[in-house]
Amino acid sequence: PLPDGNLTRALGPVDPVNRIFTMTDKETMQWLGFDLDNGEKLWGPVGNTTAYQYYGNPMFPGQTGYVYQGKLYVGGYGGILYCYDITSGNLIWTYGNGGVGNSTNSGLDNPWGHFPTFPCGFADGKIYLYTTEHSPNTPPYKGSRVRCVDAETGQEIWTMMSWSSSAFAIADGYAVYLNTYDMQLY
Repeated sequence: PLPDGNLTRALGPVDPVNRIFTMTDKETMQWLGFDLDNGEKLWGPVGNTTAYQYYGNPMFPGQTGYVYQGKLYVGGYGGILYCYDITSGNLIWTYGNGGVGNSTNSGLDNPWGHFPTFPCGFADGKIYLYTTEHSPNTPPYKGSRVRCVDAETGQEIWTMMSWSSSAFAIADGYAVYLNTYDMQLY
């Protein structure tokens, strides 16, 4: 169905296991869930995201979501990772807007206030997050990190200083990426 209020609606990720597809409204930065078999709206619009969250991954302009183990994960330039239940649309947790161990605050190191934070991989119940930008300054922002977060709880598992590209390979218990701070593979 067409959205009310002259909104621009875009297709989001699909959860083939729970038979749900998602859509996002560009102007409000909110998400909706629909039955994959009959198109019936199941939930939404949901989401009250931070400023700049609309600007998505450099490879996918606009707000980008990812489905993993029955949840919708949304990251962006706002620096906050949002986790929604894919069947109900309920917000489960956020990462990046808390205190120690749950912060992407950049202080005055960049214009966004938080480090732009995007999911780059999912494996073994974990989400790997990175910071990047479509047209970064040189040198890259100070203090940027690659992060590993528990997919169920949003608890930070570890972080490493890094300005990363979006290329992040995960296989056989290893995650491999280029750290452009020192131009080495980790």
